[in-house]
Amino acid sequence: MPDAQTDAANRNHQDFPVLLEGTIANSIRDLLGDSPAQAILYYLQPDGLGGDPKVFHTKLSTLLGQPSAIIEETVVKELFKRLDVLYVPRGDFDFERYVKSAREYHSQRRGRHQ
Repeated sequence: MPDAQTDAANRNHQDFPVLLEGTIANSIRDLLGDSPAQAILYYLQPDGLGGDPKVFHTKLSTLLGQPSAIIEETVVKELFKRLDVLYVPRGDFDFERYVKSAREYHSQRRGRHQ
C-alpha cells in the first residue's frame, strides 16, 4: 500500500504535465492569436505533450522549422513565470533541458508544501 509521500510524489508528477500543456497552449495563443493557435494545436494534439517535451519539440520543429525555437522559448519563459522562478538563459537554448529543470523545481516545491 503506497504511503502519503508516494501519493504526493505521484500527484506532483501528474500535475506538471497538465501545467506544461496549459502553458504550451496559452503561449502559442498569446504569440500567434486564436486562429493560428487552433491550427497548430490541432496538429500538435497537445494532450499528453506535457509528459514528453521531446515529442512537443519534434512535432513543433517538423511543423514550423527554425521559428519553433521562438515558441519553445516563450513556453519556457511562461512556465518559469508560472512557477515563480526567474528565467535566466544559459548557453544554447535547449527546450528539453529547461523543461526538465522546471519539472524538478516544481516537484521540489510541491514536496515542501505537502
